[in-house]
Amino acid sequence: MEVILGPFHPHLEDALVEETLRYKEEDLLSPLLILVPSNSLRRRIKVLLAEERQLSLLNFHILTFHQLSLRLLKERYGAQVQPLQDNSLLEEILRQIIRMGLPGTAPFAGLEGKAGGCAALWQTLRDLKDGIVNPITALEATRSDLFGEET
Repeated sequence: MEVILGPFHPHLEDALVEETLRYKEEDLLSPLLILVPSNSLRRRIKVLLAEERQLSLLNFHILTFHQLSLRLLKERYGAQVQPLQDNSLLEEILRQIIRMGLPGTAPFAGLEGKAGGCAALWQTLRDLKDGIVNPITALEATRSDLFGEET
Protein backbone atom coordinates (compact mmCIF):
# COMPACT_ATOMS: atom_id res chain seq x y z
CA MET A 1 0.00 0.00 0.00
CA GLU A 2 1.24 3.46 -0.91
CA VAL A 3 -0.40 6.69 0.17
CA ILE A 4 0.10 9.87 -1.86
CA LEU A 5 -1.39 13.07 -0.48
CA GLY A 6 -1.38 16.61 -1.75
CA PRO A 7 -3.46 19.63 -2.68
CA PHE A 8 -4.82 19.90 -6.22
CA HIS A 9 -2.28 20.90 -8.80
CA PRO A 10 -2.64 20.59 -12.60
CA HIS A 11 0.31 18.21 -12.74
CA LEU A 12 -1.28 15.81 -10.23
CA GLU A 13 -3.52 14.31 -12.93
CA ASP A 14 -0.49 13.51 -15.09
CA ALA A 15 1.33 12.11 -12.07
CA LEU A 16 -1.68 9.92 -11.22
CA VAL A 17 -1.78 8.53 -14.77
CA GLU A 18 1.97 7.87 -14.75
CA GLU A 19 1.81 6.17 -11.35
CA THR A 20 -1.14 4.04 -12.49
CA LEU A 21 0.68 2.98 -15.66
CA ARG A 22 3.79 2.15 -13.65
CA TYR A 23 1.79 0.04 -11.20
CA LYS A 24 -0.15 -1.83 -13.92
CA GLU A 25 2.92 -2.26 -16.17
CA GLU A 26 3.90 -5.73 -14.92
CA ASP A 27 0.40 -7.17 -14.51
CA LEU A 28 -2.70 -5.52 -15.96
CA LEU A 29 -4.87 -7.64 -13.65
CA SER A 30 -3.17 -6.54 -10.44
CA PRO A 31 -5.72 -4.89 -8.14
CA LEU A 32 -5.54 -1.16 -7.58
CA LEU A 33 -7.60 1.04 -5.26
CA ILE A 34 -7.68 4.82 -5.39
CA LEU A 35 -9.43 6.35 -2.39
CA VAL A 36 -10.83 9.88 -2.82
CA PRO A 37 -12.73 12.23 -0.49
CA SER A 38 -15.70 12.99 -2.76
CA ASN A 39 -17.90 11.46 -5.43
CA SER A 40 -17.25 14.32 -7.83
CA LEU A 41 -13.50 13.65 -7.66
CA ARG A 42 -14.16 9.91 -8.13
CA ARG A 43 -16.12 10.65 -11.31
CA ARG A 44 -13.41 13.02 -12.56
CA ILE A 45 -10.69 10.40 -12.11
CA LYS A 46 -12.78 7.78 -13.94
CA VAL A 47 -13.27 10.17 -16.87
CA LEU A 48 -9.57 11.08 -16.87
CA LEU A 49 -8.37 7.48 -16.90
CA ALA A 50 -11.00 5.75 -19.04
CA GLU A 51 -12.09 8.41 -21.54
CA GLU A 52 -9.24 10.89 -21.79
CA ARG A 53 -6.28 8.53 -21.37
CA GLN A 54 -7.98 5.34 -22.69
CA LEU A 55 -6.76 3.19 -19.78
CA SER A 56 -8.40 -0.08 -18.84
CA LEU A 57 -10.12 -0.03 -15.46
CA LEU A 58 -10.02 -3.81 -15.09
CA ASN A 59 -9.56 -4.75 -11.42
CA PHE A 60 -9.31 -1.03 -10.72
CA HIS A 61 -11.39 0.53 -7.95
CA ILE A 62 -11.96 4.23 -7.36
CA LEU A 63 -13.96 4.69 -4.17
CA THR A 64 -14.94 7.46 -1.81
CA PHE A 65 -14.32 7.01 1.90
CA HIS A 66 -18.06 6.45 2.28
CA GLN A 67 -18.15 3.74 -0.40
CA LEU A 68 -15.16 1.98 1.17
CA SER A 69 -16.79 2.01 4.60
CA LEU A 70 -19.98 0.48 3.14
CA ARG A 71 -17.97 -2.27 1.45
CA LEU A 72 -16.05 -3.01 4.64
CA LEU A 73 -19.29 -3.15 6.64
CA LYS A 74 -20.85 -5.53 4.13
CA GLU A 75 -17.72 -7.69 4.08
CA ARG A 76 -17.64 -7.85 7.87
CA TYR A 77 -21.37 -8.27 8.63
CA GLY A 78 -22.83 -9.54 5.36
CA ALA A 79 -25.95 -8.44 3.52
CA GLN A 80 -28.04 -7.92 6.69
CA VAL A 81 -26.28 -4.61 7.38
CA GLN A 82 -28.51 -1.62 6.80
CA PRO A 83 -26.93 1.17 4.78
CA LEU A 84 -25.36 3.94 6.83
CA GLN A 85 -27.85 6.36 5.34
CA ASP A 86 -30.70 6.45 2.87
CA ASN A 87 -30.15 9.28 0.40
CA SER A 88 -33.80 9.52 -0.64
CA LEU A 89 -34.89 9.96 2.98
CA LEU A 90 -32.25 12.61 3.60
CA GLU A 91 -33.16 14.40 0.36
CA GLU A 92 -36.80 14.50 1.50
CA ILE A 93 -35.79 15.85 4.91
CA LEU A 94 -33.77 18.56 3.14
CA ARG A 95 -36.78 19.34 0.91
CA GLN A 96 -39.05 19.75 3.96
CA ILE A 97 -36.51 21.95 5.76
CA ILE A 98 -36.38 24.27 2.73
CA ARG A 99 -40.20 24.29 2.42
CA MET A 100 -40.57 25.24 6.08
CA GLY A 101 -38.28 28.22 5.50
CA LEU A 102 -36.01 27.47 8.43
CA PRO A 103 -33.15 29.93 9.07
CA GLY A 104 -30.41 29.62 6.48
CA THR A 105 -32.61 28.12 3.77
CA ALA A 106 -33.52 31.34 1.95
CA PRO A 107 -30.83 30.94 -0.76
CA PHE A 108 -32.32 27.54 -1.63
CA ALA A 109 -35.97 28.64 -1.81
CA GLY A 110 -37.61 27.21 -4.92
CA LEU A 111 -35.05 24.42 -5.24
CA GLU A 112 -37.34 21.98 -3.45
CA GLY A 113 -39.86 22.21 -6.29
CA LYS A 114 -37.39 21.48 -9.10
CA ALA A 115 -36.90 17.93 -10.33
CA GLY A 116 -33.67 16.64 -8.82
CA GLY A 117 -33.04 19.92 -7.00
CA CYS A 118 -32.80 18.54 -3.49
CA ALA A 119 -30.94 15.45 -4.70
CA ALA A 120 -28.28 17.66 -6.32
CA LEU A 121 -28.08 19.87 -3.23
CA TRP A 122 -27.78 16.84 -0.93
CA GLN A 123 -25.00 15.33 -3.08
CA THR A 124 -23.17 18.67 -3.07
CA LEU A 125 -23.43 18.88 0.73
CA ARG A 126 -22.15 15.30 1.03
CA ASP A 127 -19.24 16.03 -1.32
CA LEU A 128 -18.31 19.10 0.73
CA LYS A 129 -18.50 17.07 3.94
CA ASP A 130 -16.55 14.12 2.46
CA GLY A 131 -13.95 16.56 1.13
CA ILE A 132 -13.62 18.09 4.60
CA VAL A 133 -14.26 21.56 3.18
CA ASN A 134 -14.22 24.23 5.87
CA PRO A 135 -17.77 25.73 6.00
CA ILE A 136 -16.43 29.26 6.47
CA THR A 137 -14.21 28.91 3.39
CA ALA A 138 -17.14 27.56 1.35
CA LEU A 139 -19.38 30.46 2.41
CA GLU A 140 -16.67 33.00 1.59
CA ALA A 141 -16.26 31.43 -1.86
CA THR A 142 -19.99 31.68 -2.58
CA ARG A 143 -20.06 35.32 -1.49
CA SER A 144 -17.11 36.27 -3.70
CA ASP A 145 -17.15 36.66 -7.47
CA LEU A 146 -15.77 33.15 -8.05
CA PHE A 147 -19.10 31.77 -9.25
CA GLY A 148 -21.46 33.04 -11.93
CA GLU A 149 -25.17 33.58 -11.39
CA GLU A 150 -25.97 30.15 -12.86
CA THR A 151 -23.90 28.31 -10.25
